[in-house]
This record gives sequence, structure tokens and C-alpha cells, in this order.
Amino acid sequence: MNLKDKKIALGITGSIAAWKACDLIRRLKEEGADVHCILTETALSFVTPLTLSTLSGNPVASKISEEMEHIGDYDLLIIAPATANVIGKAAAGICDDLLTTIILARRSQIIIAPAMNEAMWLSDTLKSNVKKLKEEGFRFVGPEKGKLTIREGWGRLADVEKIVEEAIFVLGVKDRLAGKKILITAGATREAIDTVRFISNRSSGKMGHILAEEALLHGASVMLITTTEIPTSNRIEIHHVETACQMRDTVFELFDGCDIFISVAAVSDFRPKDKYNKKIKREDELRLELVKNPDILKEVSEKKGKKVLVGFSVDSELDWQRAEEKMRVKNLDILVFSTTDAFAGDKIKPYIMYPDGKREEYTSEISKRQLAIKLLEKISIKTRKL
Repeated sequence: MNLKDKKIALGITGSIAAWKACDLIRRLKEEGADVHCILTETALSFVTPLTLSTLSGNPVASKISEEMEHIGDYDLLIIAPATANVIGKAAAGICDDLLTTIILARRSQIIIAPAMNEAMWLSDTLKSNVKKLKEEGFRFVGPEKGKLTIREGWGRLADVEKIVEEAIFVLGVKDRLAGKKILITAGATREAIDTVRFISNRSSGKMGHILAEEALLHGASVMLITTTEIPTSNRIEIHHVETACQMRDTVFELFDGCDIFISVAAVSDFRPKDKYNKKIKREDELRLELVKNPDILKEVSEKKGKKVLVGFSVDSELDWQRAEEKMRVKNLDILVFSTTDAFAGDKIKPYIMYPDGKREEYTSEISKRQLAIKLLEKISIKTRKL
């Protein structure tokens, strides 16, 4: 049984294909899964809670006000069938019922199996919503072309076996980093000039936080050292810092307890030698002397051992010789190299480099979440070889 002891939440929406959820429950249970059904209000017109609770062996939930202890944490959320309505709400971050609230909370990987008429599936609006969700890490199965309510066309719910196969694959991914502890740094450090001014950079911190979220979904225990206030899962151990020296101290405090270290933070290379203890006036003469900050990744590389080290590097131009030298000096297993264009945005055009000189080049931009998923796949392969 490939899904033995896995807790799966099954979201069922108001589609004519909702009756197929009964067969999906049966197949998931045959694979050993513990299935908990969540219905939207319109789904109640197509299937009854009694039928679903009898098949799943668990209570069915359909309202936000209902007691949720019987659902709690789950390993995977499958939405099948998924209407254009729920896909649109998920893409927009709308949570006006129990299912969409759980989607927004996103405590696991999510599989969406759409079912609707062909005109809706092929509409530009839906394509845009699906694209956005895929970039955020949602996985889609189907729809397929076949007999719909009135005629043939695209929009038929994917075969139940394909949905089950995807669930088995995704939960295999979740186990890839099980038992591993990952330490990640994120955000731009700040170096004070006076009581209000500081030296920093344009890094948003998004990449590090997305990596932390995806590492959690891959089964790892995650420690995140960050300079930002980006909302993050309460299952991630957060350490807030501001300066490069504070980040260095926290890294060294936690480094021995991790298996994988991913250095994403944009650490300021320099800091003011002296900090003014009051706000500098416009009419004051200012001479700012800078000193170098510690090279955190270089320092931890000297005590690497069998840990996997991953670094990020940005430059105004693609200087391959400099990137390769950085990889060698810092004893990295993987280096993600990109231009400064990726600093504050949601997308990146990365180059993934390896010690043997090989590199993977992307011809166009991808979302930072897509990069995180790809990178964690590479890291999991590396950890299995150690």
C-alpha cells in the first residue's frame, strides 16, 4: 500500500463530476490512506455527507464553524473535482468557505484535478489562474478530453488512477528530506549609520522564505534566519536578525545541528566602522568609513564536514570565472547564480552550477517557487549520495 498511514484531505466542489470522488476515496483507501472529505456548499447538491463519511470512515466537514480537530494536519490536499470557481478563489487568495480557507493556509502539497465545460477551461482568465497556481507550487492533474454533460471536449475530470498516481508521487517527494534539518538564511542585512539610517540592498527575502516553506513540504525540519517580516508557517523555527554580524553569530549557533545549509541572504559586504548615536543633521559634515563584514559562507565552509552547502550569488553581469572561483573557495555543492534583476521580484532566470563544472541554464524566467522545488530535488539527490 503506497499511501499507508498518509492523511489525505479531499476537497470536493460543486461539479457534476463530484460523484467520481466516491471512487477516488475507495482507491485512496485501498492504497492505505486515511481520507477526510471537505465539501463546498454547492458540492452538497451532488453528493451527500452520509455517502462520503461511510466510504471514508471519517466525518465530513463543510462549514468553517464546524469542529476541525478531526482534520488537523494532513499530508496532502487533493481537490477533485475542482471547479473554475475554486481555482479562481485559490489564485486570488479568497477564503470564504472551509475549503478555500484550508487552501490559503497551505499546510501541505496541493493537487488540483479540474472539471468544467470546455469554454471555461480554455478561457484566458482560467489559464492565467492556473499559471499562477502552478508557479506557487500547486500540482494539476488533467483535465482530459472526453464526453462532457452535453458534448465532447476538454474539461473532463482526470481518470481516478491518474490522480492516485500523482498522490503517490507527491507524497514520495514529501519524504525525500524526511529526517533532515535545513538551515536557511534570508533577506537583506542592515548596517546602521546613525539611529535612523542604514546601509542595505534591495533583496526582498522572498527566495529564502519560499525555500523554507517548500523544504517543510518536502518533510524537512527547517530553521530560518531572516531579516524580514514575511509571514511564515509556525512549523518553521524562525530567528530574526538585522546585521551581518548578528546573522553570522546565529548561523554558527545553529550550524552544527543542520544537515543542509542554504545561504540565500543578501549579506552586506561592508558596514560603517562607527555608528553615530544620534540622527545626523543635514548641515553636519559626514565622512563614512566602511569596514568589511564577515564572509559567513566562507567561514562555515571550513567546518562543512558531510553537510550539503548551497550558495546564491548575484552580479550585474554573468561573470562565470568569478562564480566558479566563489564555488571552489567556499566548497559549495550547488551555486545558484543570477543577475541583480531577480533581487526584488517574484521571478528569476537562474543558472545552477556544480563543482564538476556542469551547469543548468534556464532560457527564460521561472518563478522563485519553481526554482525552490527544483533546487530541493537536487539537494535530496545529493543527500542520498552522502
